[in-house]
Amino acid sequence: MEKISLALVMTVRKLMPYFLSHPIVVLTNSPLGRIMTHAEVSGRMVKWTVELGEYDIEYKPRVAIKAQALTDFLIEMIQPGEEEVWRIFVDGASNLSGCGVGVVLIAPSGVKIKLALRIDSRVTNNEAEYEAVLAGLQAAREVGASRVIIYSDSQLVTQQIKGTYEAKNEKMLKYLGLITTRASLFSDWSIEKIPREKNEEADILAKLAASMSDISTREVLCFIRLVLSVDEEAPPTQRSSWMTPLIGYVVHGKLPEDRARAVKIKKQAPRFVFLNDVLYRRSYQGPLLKWVSENEVEYVLREIHEGCCGEHLGGNVLSRKAILAGFWWPQMNQDAARLVQKCQARAQKKFLLVVVDYFSKWVEAEPLAKITEEEVMKFLWKNIVCKYGIPRKLISDNGRQFQGKKITSWCQEMKIIQSFTSVAYPQANGQTEVTNRIIVQALKARLHGKGKDWVEELPSVLWAYRTTPQTSTRETPYSVVYDSEAVLSVEIGQTSTRIESYPSKNDQSRAIELDLVEERRDRAAIRMEAYRSRVMKSYNKHVRS
Repeated sequence: MEKISLALVMTVRKLMPYFLSHPIVVLTNSPLGRIMTHAEVSGRMVKWTVELGEYDIEYKPRVAIKAQALTDFLIEMIQPGEEEVWRIFVDGASNLSGCGVGVVLIAPSGVKIKLALRIDSRVTNNEAEYEAVLAGLQAAREVGASRVIIYSDSQLVTQQIKGTYEAKNEKMLKYLGLITTRASLFSDWSIEKIPREKNEEADILAKLAASMSDISTREVLCFIRLVLSVDEEAPPTQRSSWMTPLIGYVVHGKLPEDRARAVKIKKQAPRFVFLNDVLYRRSYQGPLLKWVSENEVEYVLREIHEGCCGEHLGGNVLSRKAILAGFWWPQMNQDAARLVQKCQARAQKKFLLVVVDYFSKWVEAEPLAKITEEEVMKFLWKNIVCKYGIPRKLISDNGRQFQGKKITSWCQEMKIIQSFTSVAYPQANGQTEVTNRIIVQALKARLHGKGKDWVEELPSVLWAYRTTPQTSTRETPYSVVYDSEAVLSVEIGQTSTRIESYPSKNDQSRAIELDLVEERRDRAAIRMEAYRSRVMKSYNKHVRS
């Protein structure tokens, strides 16, 4: 086989202009085409396969002229026998308890197959007749019939399927579409109207199925379906990709009509092989690489990059490791680089900007990769001004990002008074650090031994802080801001009183809370002043005069 392949390669090299300009047909009795396009090859045959894949070459068997003439004569003179016709009698019945379908299949040999189908759904008589026709077509398909004649005693259904009557109802149009789709699977089919007297067997089966009567005889196949054929969910269609025509050529030998695409697919085909309904790509290193679909690309990359054995590799190394694991898909480097870039952007967030409301102790926080004036201004605008309005006063430390020219000018435009903590008032500095310390401790507790990203855990920590009573006010920040306590997840798992009473008593309870909110805030303000006095008194004891 290598000698024949070498002969073809040498011919191509000597006659390269002709092979580039015209499609070439190679006549050979050897399985050269199968080896060059489908089978797995190794050694120098791989090199020759890739080289020949650049040309539009088609391999055909070489047959004797006399034998071909005899074959053509036999084809012209001998008419093939007609396929045997299956007769199918169908009928549908509908009543208050449901829908019943009766089908009787009669094989060319005279053997009868009886089928009773019950549908647990309220339908009209016409819909039941359509269901009977669909069941008959499905049964004929299952027994392997290619030519069928369907007999029904419904004038409306038979004439609508033939096109004599026009179907205007939306559901009837859906039935006609389903029948057309299923009928296209047969080489020949037709439907005929017969009198009711000639359709007694199917009529009896339909009535038995509709009335839920017990069918004791084993000659009848009984089935139950919960929904109508037109109401069944269509199976998800696979998205077409650039690999679809390549799979069609590798498996079935079909090429697209576009000549340029056909030539390109022929060049790519020697690199691929289809085994056990899975597409593989031949690797230069030897083993086959499994093709990964678009839906599975992210999982493969994330598992290699940040899974249990992940090392957070770079883009190029990540794509190479995916190949070593036995996977391949187009644009591997781009997808790997994009994932690494997202991961690095998330990992670069090392700072936390926190703002605390002086009275309610409500906290707003956002992770940042760097703390600059622009980032601080953007944070204040998005998390403070756009949510709660323009604040009266902003107290911060002496960092350059809080007292630069840009943020100072911005605060002056917004009429926001800026104040800065100093070494002269260390007790004030300590109060500003309490919230930061609580958030950091909560983050450490949630991340301990789990290896999670602290950015992803931050919203949960903020929610826990906002729903926890504070020492200074003895109220939760959520209740002080929104005049009611937040609904916790435990109240959903183990239903609380206010969840059970909603909505019958909710409006009344809410109105009472709004009437008492001013008193609640006054008590919180008194507690906060008392707490400040205790802190100041305790601090002054340790300060030398």
